[in-house]
Amino acid sequence: MSYELRCQFCASRMEVDPMYIGQDMACPHCNEVFKVPPTSITAGMVEGDYWVQKHFATGDLGEVFYAKRSSTNEKLFLKVISPAISAGRESQVQQYIANIESFRQIQHPQLVAAVDSGIINDQFFIAYPFSEGKFLDTQIEAKGAYSPKSAVKIAIKVAMLLNDIYETYQTAHNALKPGNIQLESQGAIRLYDFGGAKRFITMGAGQLPSIRQKSTIADYMAPELSHDDRIGNCFSDMYSLGGILFYMVRGFKPYEGSDTTQILQKHLLEPTPHTDSNSFNGQAEFDEIIATLMAKDPSKRYRSWEECIEALKGLLLALGSHSQTNLNVHDGLSATQLSMASKDLEAKKNDKIIVLLLGIIVLCLILFLAVFLFIGGGDDEEKVVDKKNKPKVEQTSKASNGTSKSQTSTKEAKEDDIVIGKIIEYEKWASQNPSKTTITKKKFESLLKKYPNTIHAQRIRDNLEMYAVEPIREEVKPEPKKEQLKVPVDSAVLDQISTIETWAKENPEKKIITRLKFQRLLRENPNTPYKSRIEENIRKFSD
Repeated sequence: MSYELRCQFCASRMEVDPMYIGQDMACPHCNEVFKVPPTSITAGMVEGDYWVQKHFATGDLGEVFYAKRSSTNEKLFLKVISPAISAGRESQVQQYIANIESFRQIQHPQLVAAVDSGIINDQFFIAYPFSEGKFLDTQIEAKGAYSPKSAVKIAIKVAMLLNDIYETYQTAHNALKPGNIQLESQGAIRLYDFGGAKRFITMGAGQLPSIRQKSTIADYMAPELSHDDRIGNCFSDMYSLGGILFYMVRGFKPYEGSDTTQILQKHLLEPTPHTDSNSFNGQAEFDEIIATLMAKDPSKRYRSWEECIEALKGLLLALGSHSQTNLNVHDGLSATQLSMASKDLEAKKNDKIIVLLLGIIVLCLILFLAVFLFIGGGDDEEKVVDKKNKPKVEQTSKASNGTSKSQTSTKEAKEDDIVIGKIIEYEKWASQNPSKTTITKKKFESLLKKYPNTIHAQRIRDNLEMYAVEPIREEVKPEPKKEQLKVPVDSAVLDQISTIETWAKENPEKKIITRLKFQRLLRENPNTPYKSRIEENIRKFSD
Protein backbone atom coordinates (compact mmCIF):
# COMPACT_ATOMS: atom_id res chain seq x y z
CA MET A 1 0.00 0.00 0.00
CA SER A 2 1.58 3.28 -1.11
CA TYR A 3 0.53 6.76 -2.16
CA GLU A 4 1.93 9.42 -4.44
CA LEU A 5 3.83 12.48 -3.20
CA ARG A 6 5.59 15.42 -4.79
CA CYS A 7 9.08 16.37 -3.66
CA GLN A 8 9.02 19.64 -1.75
CA PHE A 9 12.17 20.79 -3.58
CA CYS A 10 12.01 19.57 -7.20
CA ALA A 11 8.25 18.79 -7.42
CA SER A 12 8.94 15.38 -8.95
CA ARG A 13 6.47 12.58 -8.21
CA MET A 14 7.31 9.49 -6.16
CA GLU A 15 5.54 6.53 -4.52
CA VAL A 16 5.85 6.40 -0.71
CA ASP A 17 4.93 3.66 1.76
CA PRO A 18 2.85 4.98 4.72
CA MET A 19 5.29 3.36 7.16
CA TYR A 20 7.69 6.24 6.41
CA ILE A 21 5.21 8.97 7.45
CA GLY A 22 6.92 11.42 9.81
CA GLN A 23 10.41 10.16 8.93
CA ASP A 24 13.17 11.78 6.87
CA MET A 25 13.42 10.59 3.28
CA ALA A 26 15.73 11.50 0.39
CA CYS A 27 14.14 12.39 -2.95
CA PRO A 28 15.33 9.88 -5.62
CA HIS A 29 15.54 12.70 -8.19
CA CYS A 30 17.24 15.63 -6.42
CA ASN A 31 18.58 13.81 -3.31
CA GLU A 32 17.15 16.51 -1.04
CA VAL A 33 15.94 15.20 2.35
CA PHE A 34 12.43 15.99 3.57
CA LYS A 35 9.99 14.66 6.19
CA VAL A 36 7.25 12.45 4.70
CA PRO A 37 3.82 14.06 5.31
CA PRO A 38 0.61 12.09 6.06
CA THR A 39 -1.08 13.33 2.86
CA SER A 40 -0.07 14.50 -0.60
CA ILE A 41 -1.76 17.90 -0.16
CA THR A 42 0.58 20.91 -0.19
CA ALA A 43 0.18 24.67 0.18
CA GLY A 44 -0.63 26.40 -3.11
CA MET A 45 -2.43 23.40 -4.59
CA VAL A 46 -5.65 24.17 -6.50
CA GLU A 47 -7.99 21.21 -6.83
CA GLY A 48 -11.56 21.59 -8.04
CA ASP A 49 -13.26 24.40 -6.11
CA TYR A 50 -10.57 24.56 -3.43
CA TRP A 51 -7.36 26.54 -3.16
CA VAL A 52 -5.13 25.14 -0.39
CA GLN A 53 -3.30 28.07 1.21
CA LYS A 54 -1.45 26.88 4.33
CA HIS A 55 -0.84 23.83 6.54
CA PHE A 56 -2.62 24.19 9.89
CA ALA A 57 -2.16 20.99 11.93
CA THR A 58 -1.51 17.24 11.87
CA GLY A 59 -4.04 14.99 13.58
CA ASP A 60 -4.74 11.32 14.22
CA LEU A 61 -6.42 10.79 10.85
CA GLY A 62 -4.45 13.11 8.57
CA GLU A 63 -3.81 16.84 8.12
CA VAL A 64 -5.78 20.08 8.39
CA PHE A 65 -5.21 23.03 6.01
CA TYR A 66 -6.38 26.61 5.62
CA ALA A 67 -8.19 26.77 2.29
CA LYS A 68 -10.48 29.00 0.26
CA ARG A 69 -13.48 27.96 -1.83
CA SER A 70 -13.12 29.70 -5.19
CA SER A 71 -16.84 29.85 -6.02
CA THR A 72 -17.81 31.69 -2.81
CA ASN A 73 -14.47 33.17 -1.70
CA GLU A 74 -15.17 31.50 1.67
CA LYS A 75 -12.37 30.63 4.13
CA LEU A 76 -12.42 27.03 5.34
CA PHE A 77 -10.61 24.41 7.38
CA LEU A 78 -9.92 21.43 5.09
CA LYS A 79 -9.49 18.14 6.98
CA VAL A 80 -7.79 15.60 4.68
CA ILE A 81 -7.72 11.91 5.67
CA SER A 82 -4.41 10.16 5.07
CA PRO A 83 -4.23 7.34 2.50
CA ALA A 84 -2.57 5.29 5.22
CA ILE A 85 -5.90 5.37 7.07
CA SER A 86 -8.37 5.13 4.18
CA ALA A 87 -6.70 2.53 1.93
CA GLY A 88 -8.87 -0.61 1.93
CA ARG A 89 -11.45 1.08 4.17
CA GLU A 90 -13.17 3.40 1.68
CA SER A 91 -16.71 2.35 2.69
CA GLN A 92 -15.98 2.86 6.41
CA VAL A 93 -14.47 6.30 5.73
CA GLN A 94 -17.57 7.30 3.78
CA GLN A 95 -19.76 6.13 6.66
CA TYR A 96 -17.61 8.13 9.09
CA ILE A 97 -17.97 11.29 6.96
CA ALA A 98 -21.73 10.74 6.55
CA ASN A 99 -22.08 10.45 10.32
CA ILE A 100 -20.36 13.81 10.85
CA GLU A 101 -22.44 15.50 8.13
CA SER A 102 -25.67 14.18 9.69
CA PHE A 103 -25.09 16.54 12.61
CA ARG A 104 -25.70 19.59 10.41
CA GLN A 105 -29.29 19.50 11.73
CA ILE A 106 -28.03 20.68 15.13
CA GLN A 107 -28.28 24.47 14.92
CA HIS A 108 -26.11 26.14 17.54
CA PRO A 109 -23.69 29.06 17.10
CA GLN A 110 -20.99 27.26 19.11
CA LEU A 111 -21.07 24.00 17.16
CA VAL A 112 -19.07 24.09 13.92
CA ALA A 113 -20.71 21.65 11.50
CA ALA A 114 -19.16 20.31 8.28
CA VAL A 115 -20.24 22.24 5.17
CA ASP A 116 -18.81 19.96 2.47
CA SER A 117 -16.99 16.69 1.88
CA GLY A 118 -15.55 14.77 -1.03
CA ILE A 119 -12.25 13.76 -2.63
CA ILE A 120 -9.27 16.03 -3.30
CA ASN A 121 -6.20 14.66 -5.11
CA ASP A 122 -7.52 11.09 -4.51
CA GLN A 123 -7.92 11.65 -0.76
CA PHE A 124 -11.09 12.06 1.31
CA PHE A 125 -11.71 15.46 2.90
CA ILE A 126 -14.21 17.26 5.15
CA ALA A 127 -14.60 21.05 5.01
CA TYR A 128 -15.50 23.20 8.04
CA PRO A 129 -16.18 26.96 8.19
CA PHE A 130 -13.13 28.96 9.23
CA SER A 131 -13.34 30.50 12.71
CA GLU A 132 -10.87 32.75 14.51
CA GLY A 133 -9.43 31.37 17.72
CA LYS A 134 -6.88 28.96 19.19
CA PHE A 135 -7.51 25.26 19.59
CA LEU A 136 -6.96 23.96 23.12
CA ASP A 137 -4.17 21.48 22.30
CA THR A 138 -2.29 24.05 20.20
CA GLN A 139 -2.59 26.61 22.99
CA ILE A 140 -1.18 24.23 25.62
CA GLU A 141 1.65 23.11 23.35
CA ALA A 142 2.62 26.76 22.79
CA LYS A 143 2.16 28.20 26.32
CA GLY A 144 2.06 25.23 28.66
CA ALA A 145 -0.57 24.04 31.14
CA TYR A 146 -3.39 26.25 32.46
CA SER A 147 -3.84 27.30 36.07
CA PRO A 148 -6.44 25.15 37.90
CA LYS A 149 -8.94 28.08 37.98
CA SER A 150 -8.67 28.74 34.23
CA ALA A 151 -8.93 25.02 33.44
CA VAL A 152 -12.10 24.64 35.54
CA LYS A 153 -13.70 27.70 33.89
CA ILE A 154 -13.12 26.20 30.43
CA ALA A 155 -14.47 22.83 31.64
CA ILE A 156 -17.63 24.51 32.96
CA LYS A 157 -18.26 26.20 29.60
CA VAL A 158 -17.76 22.93 27.71
CA ALA A 159 -20.10 21.11 30.12
CA MET A 160 -22.77 23.83 29.80
CA LEU A 161 -22.60 23.67 25.99
CA LEU A 162 -22.84 19.86 25.94
CA ASN A 163 -25.76 20.09 28.39
CA ASP A 164 -27.58 22.54 26.08
CA ILE A 165 -27.19 20.15 23.14
CA TYR A 166 -28.08 17.04 25.13
CA GLU A 167 -31.24 18.59 26.59
CA THR A 168 -32.44 19.87 23.20
CA TYR A 169 -31.39 17.07 20.83
CA GLN A 170 -30.67 14.09 23.14
CA THR A 171 -27.31 13.50 21.48
CA ALA A 172 -23.68 13.43 22.60
CA HIS A 173 -20.40 14.54 21.00
CA ASN A 174 -18.65 11.11 21.10
CA ALA A 175 -15.30 12.53 19.91
CA LEU A 176 -14.40 15.10 22.54
CA LYS A 177 -10.69 15.98 22.71
CA PRO A 178 -8.58 19.17 23.08
CA GLY A 179 -8.12 19.40 19.30
CA ASN A 180 -11.91 19.76 18.89
CA ILE A 181 -12.26 22.64 21.38
CA GLN A 182 -11.60 26.13 20.00
CA LEU A 183 -11.07 29.09 22.34
CA GLU A 184 -12.03 32.54 21.08
CA SER A 185 -10.37 35.75 22.24
CA GLN A 186 -13.55 37.02 23.94
CA GLY A 187 -13.99 33.90 26.05
CA ALA A 188 -16.45 31.85 23.99
CA ILE A 189 -15.75 28.24 23.00
CA ARG A 190 -16.63 26.27 19.86
CA LEU A 191 -16.77 22.50 19.30
CA TYR A 192 -15.75 20.69 16.11
CA ASP A 193 -16.25 17.10 14.84
CA PHE A 194 -19.58 16.59 16.63
CA GLY A 195 -20.50 12.91 16.26
CA GLY A 196 -17.01 12.21 14.95
CA ALA A 197 -14.41 9.51 14.93
CA LYS A 198 -15.43 7.13 17.73
CA ARG A 199 -16.70 4.58 15.22
CA PHE A 200 -13.65 5.12 13.05
CA ILE A 201 -11.35 4.13 15.93
CA THR A 202 -13.38 1.01 16.76
CA MET A 203 -13.63 -0.24 13.19
CA GLY A 204 -9.92 -1.09 13.17
CA ALA A 205 -8.27 1.94 11.63
CA GLY A 206 -4.59 2.21 12.45
CA GLN A 207 -2.91 5.27 13.83
CA LEU A 208 -0.57 7.42 11.79
CA PRO A 209 3.04 6.83 12.81
CA SER A 210 5.21 9.52 14.40
CA ILE A 211 2.43 11.90 15.40
CA ARG A 212 1.87 10.81 19.02
CA GLN A 213 2.66 14.34 20.20
CA LYS A 214 -0.83 15.39 19.06
CA SER A 215 -4.00 14.46 20.93
CA THR A 216 -6.21 11.73 19.48
CA ILE A 217 -9.70 10.52 20.30
CA ALA A 218 -8.30 7.36 21.93
CA ASP A 219 -6.46 9.54 24.47
CA TYR A 220 -9.79 10.72 25.91
CA MET A 221 -12.21 7.90 24.95
CA ALA A 222 -14.44 6.42 27.66
CA PRO A 223 -13.58 2.73 28.36
CA GLU A 224 -17.08 1.51 27.46
CA LEU A 225 -16.76 2.88 23.91
CA SER A 226 -13.67 0.80 23.11
CA HIS A 227 -15.74 -2.41 23.03
CA ASP A 228 -19.24 -1.09 22.30
CA ASP A 229 -20.00 0.25 18.81
CA ARG A 230 -23.28 1.90 19.83
CA ILE A 231 -23.56 5.68 19.96
CA GLY A 232 -22.28 7.03 23.27
CA ASN A 233 -24.18 9.26 25.68
CA CYS A 234 -23.53 12.17 28.01
CA PHE A 235 -21.68 9.89 30.47
CA SER A 236 -19.11 9.05 27.77
CA ASP A 237 -18.58 12.77 27.15
CA MET A 238 -18.13 13.29 30.92
CA TYR A 239 -15.25 10.81 30.90
CA SER A 240 -13.61 12.68 28.00
CA LEU A 241 -14.08 16.01 29.81
CA GLY A 242 -12.35 14.57 32.89
CA GLY A 243 -9.34 13.60 30.78
CA ILE A 244 -9.27 17.04 29.15
CA LEU A 245 -9.44 18.74 32.57
CA PHE A 246 -6.42 16.69 33.69
CA TYR A 247 -4.57 17.59 30.45
CA MET A 248 -5.25 21.31 30.89
CA VAL A 249 -3.68 21.36 34.37
CA ARG A 250 -0.78 18.93 33.83
CA GLY A 251 0.07 19.63 30.16
CA PHE A 252 0.13 15.94 29.19
CA LYS A 253 -2.47 13.23 28.55
CA PRO A 254 -3.99 11.00 31.26
CA TYR A 255 -2.50 7.85 29.72
CA GLU A 256 0.49 7.48 27.38
CA GLY A 257 1.16 4.59 24.99
CA SER A 258 2.92 3.63 21.80
CA ASP A 259 -0.30 2.92 19.88
CA THR A 260 -4.09 3.18 20.08
CA THR A 261 -4.60 -0.35 21.47
CA GLN A 262 -2.18 0.23 24.34
CA ILE A 263 -3.84 3.54 25.28
CA LEU A 264 -7.35 2.00 25.24
CA GLN A 265 -6.15 -0.84 27.49
CA LYS A 266 -4.87 1.72 30.01
CA HIS A 267 -8.24 3.49 29.97
CA LEU A 268 -9.84 0.12 30.79
CA LEU A 269 -7.42 -1.17 33.43
CA GLU A 270 -5.26 1.52 35.01
CA PRO A 271 -6.45 3.71 37.94
CA THR A 272 -7.53 7.31 37.43
CA PRO A 273 -4.53 9.68 37.28
CA HIS A 274 -3.93 12.30 39.98
CA THR A 275 -2.53 15.82 39.85
CA ASP A 276 -0.27 15.05 42.85
CA SER A 277 2.91 16.53 41.37
CA ASN A 278 1.29 19.99 41.07
CA SER A 279 0.49 21.06 44.64
CA PHE A 280 -2.15 23.82 44.81
CA ASN A 281 -5.00 24.98 47.02
CA GLY A 282 -8.07 22.80 46.45
CA GLN A 283 -6.05 19.96 44.89
CA ALA A 284 -7.92 17.24 46.80
CA GLU A 285 -11.28 18.52 45.50
CA PHE A 286 -9.79 18.75 41.99
CA ASP A 287 -8.66 15.10 42.05
CA GLU A 288 -12.02 14.04 43.50
CA ILE A 289 -13.91 15.55 40.57
CA ILE A 290 -11.54 14.05 37.98
CA ALA A 291 -11.96 10.63 39.67
CA THR A 292 -15.75 10.96 39.42
CA LEU A 293 -15.72 12.13 35.79
CA MET A 294 -13.27 9.38 34.78
CA ALA A 295 -14.87 6.53 36.75
CA LYS A 296 -14.51 3.27 34.78
CA ASP A 297 -18.16 2.41 35.48
CA PRO A 298 -20.48 5.00 33.80
CA SER A 299 -23.00 4.63 36.66
CA LYS A 300 -20.38 5.98 39.11
CA ARG A 301 -20.03 9.26 37.18
CA TYR A 302 -22.31 12.27 37.70
CA ARG A 303 -25.99 11.48 37.08
CA SER A 304 -26.47 14.50 34.78
CA TRP A 305 -24.65 17.45 33.26
CA GLU A 306 -26.40 19.72 35.80
CA GLU A 307 -24.84 17.77 38.69
CA CYS A 308 -21.46 17.87 36.95
CA ILE A 309 -21.68 21.65 36.43
CA GLU A 310 -22.62 22.26 40.07
CA ALA A 311 -19.64 20.17 41.21
CA LEU A 312 -17.30 22.15 38.94
CA LYS A 313 -18.67 25.45 40.26
CA GLY A 314 -18.11 24.19 43.81
CA LEU A 315 -14.55 23.31 42.84
CA LEU A 316 -14.06 26.83 41.48
CA LEU A 317 -15.04 28.20 44.89
CA ALA A 318 -12.67 25.77 46.62
CA LEU A 319 -9.88 27.02 44.36
CA GLY A 320 -10.52 30.53 45.65
CA SER A 321 -12.56 32.09 42.81
CA HIS A 322 -15.58 33.89 44.33
CA SER A 323 -16.41 36.29 41.50
CA GLN A 324 -16.74 34.19 38.36
CA THR A 325 -18.84 31.13 39.21
CA ASN A 326 -21.76 32.55 37.21
CA LEU A 327 -20.16 31.64 33.89
CA ASN A 328 -22.28 31.61 30.76
CA VAL A 329 -21.88 29.14 27.93
CA HIS A 330 -22.49 32.00 25.46
CA ASP A 331 -19.69 34.26 26.82
CA GLY A 332 -17.96 36.00 23.90
CA LEU A 333 -20.71 35.59 21.29
CA SER A 334 -22.15 38.48 19.34
CA ALA A 335 -25.71 39.70 19.88
CA THR A 336 -26.81 38.19 16.56
CA GLN A 337 -25.36 34.78 17.44
CA LEU A 338 -26.95 34.90 20.88
CA SER A 339 -30.32 35.76 19.35
CA MET A 340 -30.08 32.85 16.89
CA ALA A 341 -29.07 30.44 19.66
CA SER A 342 -31.82 31.50 22.05
CA LYS A 343 -34.50 31.42 19.33
CA ASP A 344 -33.53 27.95 18.17
CA LEU A 345 -33.35 26.46 21.68
CA GLU A 346 -36.57 28.22 22.70
CA ALA A 347 -38.37 26.85 19.63
CA LYS A 348 -37.28 23.30 20.51
CA LYS A 349 -38.46 23.71 24.11
CA ASN A 350 -41.78 25.21 22.97
CA ASP A 351 -42.36 22.23 20.68
CA LYS A 352 -41.89 19.87 23.61
CA ILE A 353 -44.28 21.90 25.79
CA ILE A 354 -46.97 21.92 23.06
CA VAL A 355 -46.72 18.13 22.62
CA LEU A 356 -46.99 17.68 26.40
CA LEU A 357 -50.06 19.94 26.66
CA LEU A 358 -51.80 18.15 23.78
CA GLY A 359 -51.16 14.83 25.49
CA ILE A 360 -52.69 16.11 28.75
CA ILE A 361 -55.78 17.43 26.93
CA VAL A 362 -56.34 14.12 25.13
CA LEU A 363 -55.95 12.20 28.41
CA CYS A 364 -58.49 14.47 30.14
CA LEU A 365 -61.02 13.97 27.32
CA ILE A 366 -60.65 10.18 27.55
CA LEU A 367 -61.19 10.23 31.32
CA PHE A 368 -64.24 12.49 30.97
CA LEU A 369 -65.84 10.16 28.41
CA ALA A 370 -65.14 7.14 30.61
CA VAL A 371 -66.81 8.77 33.62
CA PHE A 372 -69.82 9.85 31.55
CA LEU A 373 -70.35 6.40 29.98
CA PHE A 374 -69.87 4.19 33.04
CA ILE A 375 -71.13 6.36 35.92
CA GLY A 376 -73.74 8.74 34.45
CA GLY A 377 -77.13 8.00 32.84
CA GLY A 378 -79.51 5.70 34.78
CA ASP A 379 -78.04 6.44 38.19
CA ASP A 380 -78.89 10.11 37.85
CA GLU A 381 -82.53 9.30 36.99
CA GLU A 382 -82.89 7.02 40.03
CA LYS A 383 -81.54 9.76 42.28
CA VAL A 384 -84.13 12.22 40.97
CA VAL A 385 -87.01 9.74 41.63
CA ASP A 386 -85.76 9.01 45.14
CA LYS A 387 -85.64 12.69 45.97
CA LYS A 388 -89.28 13.17 44.85
CA ASN A 389 -90.57 10.18 46.88
CA LYS A 390 -88.80 11.02 50.14
CA PRO A 391 -90.97 12.65 52.87
CA LYS A 392 -90.50 16.29 53.70
CA VAL A 393 -89.46 15.47 57.28
CA GLU A 394 -86.45 13.50 55.99
CA GLN A 395 -85.51 16.36 53.67
CA THR A 396 -85.75 18.81 56.58
CA SER A 397 -83.58 16.54 58.73
CA LYS A 398 -81.01 16.31 55.96
CA ALA A 399 -81.00 20.08 55.59
CA SER A 400 -80.25 20.53 59.29
CA ASN A 401 -77.54 17.84 59.16
CA GLY A 402 -76.03 19.57 56.13
CA THR A 403 -75.84 22.83 58.04
CA SER A 404 -74.12 21.10 60.95
CA LYS A 405 -71.60 19.38 58.64
CA SER A 406 -70.90 22.68 56.91
CA GLN A 407 -70.13 24.37 60.22
CA THR A 408 -67.86 21.48 61.25
CA SER A 409 -65.95 21.51 57.95
CA THR A 410 -65.49 25.28 58.24
CA LYS A 411 -64.01 24.85 61.72
CA GLU A 412 -61.67 22.09 60.51
CA ALA A 413 -60.54 24.22 57.58
CA LYS A 414 -59.62 27.06 59.94
CA GLU A 415 -57.68 24.64 62.16
CA ASP A 416 -55.82 23.25 59.11
CA ASP A 417 -54.86 26.80 58.11
CA ILE A 418 -53.46 27.36 61.61
CA VAL A 419 -51.56 24.03 61.47
CA ILE A 420 -49.90 24.65 58.11
CA GLY A 421 -48.86 28.11 59.29
CA LYS A 422 -47.27 26.59 62.40
CA ILE A 423 -45.52 23.86 60.35
CA ILE A 424 -43.95 26.43 58.02
CA GLU A 425 -42.92 28.57 61.03
CA TYR A 426 -41.31 25.58 62.83
CA GLU A 427 -39.54 24.32 59.68
CA LYS A 428 -38.06 27.77 59.10
CA TRP A 429 -36.95 27.97 62.74
CA ALA A 430 -35.38 24.50 62.52
CA SER A 431 -33.38 25.42 59.39
CA GLN A 432 -32.06 28.54 61.18
CA ASN A 433 -31.21 26.57 64.36
CA PRO A 434 -29.98 23.15 63.16
CA SER A 435 -28.31 22.35 66.49
CA LYS A 436 -31.51 22.75 68.56
CA THR A 437 -33.16 19.48 67.50
CA THR A 438 -34.69 18.83 70.94
CA ILE A 439 -36.67 22.08 70.87
CA THR A 440 -37.74 21.39 67.27
CA LYS A 441 -38.93 17.93 68.32
CA LYS A 442 -41.03 19.31 71.18
CA LYS A 443 -42.62 21.94 68.92
CA PHE A 444 -43.84 19.32 66.42
CA GLU A 445 -44.92 16.89 69.16
CA SER A 446 -47.04 19.61 70.79
CA LEU A 447 -48.60 20.53 67.46
CA LEU A 448 -49.57 16.92 66.69
CA LYS A 449 -51.10 16.46 70.17
CA LYS A 450 -53.21 19.60 69.79
CA TYR A 451 -54.41 18.81 66.26
CA PRO A 452 -54.31 14.97 65.92
CA ASN A 453 -56.90 14.89 63.09
CA THR A 454 -55.41 17.61 60.89
CA ILE A 455 -54.94 16.83 57.19
CA HIS A 456 -51.32 17.90 57.66
CA ALA A 457 -50.60 15.19 60.25
CA GLN A 458 -48.34 13.24 57.88
CA ARG A 459 -46.13 16.29 57.26
CA ILE A 460 -45.74 16.70 61.03
CA ARG A 461 -44.78 13.01 61.35
CA ASP A 462 -42.27 13.43 58.51
CA ASN A 463 -40.62 16.28 60.42
CA LEU A 464 -40.55 14.17 63.59
CA GLU A 465 -38.90 11.34 61.65
CA MET A 466 -36.35 13.79 60.24
CA TYR A 467 -35.26 14.62 63.79
CA ALA A 468 -35.11 10.93 64.77
CA VAL A 469 -38.35 11.06 66.78
CA GLU A 470 -41.03 8.41 66.54
CA PRO A 471 -44.48 9.91 65.60
CA ILE A 472 -47.06 9.95 68.40
CA ARG A 473 -49.43 7.03 68.00
CA GLU A 474 -52.32 5.59 70.01
CA GLU A 475 -51.23 3.26 72.81
CA VAL A 476 -51.18 -0.32 71.59
CA LYS A 477 -50.84 -3.37 73.77
CA PRO A 478 -47.45 -4.93 73.30
CA GLU A 479 -47.42 -8.15 71.35
CA PRO A 480 -45.53 -11.19 72.58
CA LYS A 481 -41.86 -10.90 71.91
CA LYS A 482 -40.67 -12.57 68.75
CA GLU A 483 -37.20 -13.43 67.70
CA GLN A 484 -35.82 -10.27 66.11
CA LEU A 485 -34.45 -10.45 62.62
CA LYS A 486 -30.80 -9.63 62.41
CA VAL A 487 -30.17 -6.50 60.36
CA PRO A 488 -27.29 -7.04 57.95
CA VAL A 489 -24.28 -4.97 58.93
CA ASP A 490 -22.23 -3.45 56.11
CA SER A 491 -19.08 -3.08 58.17
CA ALA A 492 -16.94 -1.78 55.30
CA VAL A 493 -19.36 1.08 54.58
CA LEU A 494 -19.79 1.81 58.30
CA ASP A 495 -16.01 2.08 58.70
CA GLN A 496 -15.82 4.50 55.76
CA ILE A 497 -18.65 6.62 57.20
CA SER A 498 -16.89 6.82 60.58
CA THR A 499 -13.58 7.69 58.92
CA ILE A 500 -15.13 10.51 56.87
CA GLU A 501 -17.05 11.87 59.89
CA THR A 502 -13.84 11.89 61.94
CA TRP A 503 -12.01 13.64 59.12
CA ALA A 504 -14.80 16.21 58.86
CA LYS A 505 -14.52 17.05 62.57
CA GLU A 506 -10.78 17.56 62.19
CA ASN A 507 -11.26 19.70 59.06
CA PRO A 508 -14.48 21.68 59.64
CA GLU A 509 -13.57 24.29 57.03
CA LYS A 510 -13.48 21.71 54.18
CA LYS A 511 -17.22 21.12 53.81
CA ILE A 512 -17.11 20.73 50.02
CA ILE A 513 -14.64 17.84 50.01
CA THR A 514 -16.52 16.18 52.89
CA ARG A 515 -19.76 16.35 50.87
CA LEU A 516 -18.01 14.97 47.78
CA LYS A 517 -16.63 12.03 49.83
CA PHE A 518 -20.12 11.12 51.08
CA GLN A 519 -21.67 11.52 47.59
CA ARG A 520 -19.06 9.22 46.10
CA LEU A 521 -19.58 6.65 48.90
CA LEU A 522 -23.35 6.67 48.19
CA ARG A 523 -22.82 6.22 44.44
CA GLU A 524 -20.55 3.22 45.06
CA ASN A 525 -22.92 1.66 47.65
CA PRO A 526 -26.50 2.65 46.66
CA ASN A 527 -28.12 -0.28 48.55
CA THR A 528 -26.24 -0.01 51.86
CA PRO A 529 -28.36 -0.17 55.04
CA TYR A 530 -26.61 3.06 56.11
CA LYS A 531 -27.98 5.02 53.14
CA SER A 532 -30.02 7.40 55.34
CA ARG A 533 -26.98 8.20 57.49
CA ILE A 534 -24.91 9.02 54.39
CA GLU A 535 -27.74 11.20 52.95
CA GLU A 536 -28.03 13.03 56.29
CA ASN A 537 -24.30 13.84 56.17
CA ILE A 538 -24.66 15.06 52.55
CA ARG A 539 -27.44 17.43 53.64
CA LYS A 540 -25.41 18.53 56.67
CA PHE A 541 -22.39 19.51 54.58
CA SER A 542 -24.44 21.11 51.77
CA ASP A 543 -25.35 24.17 53.92
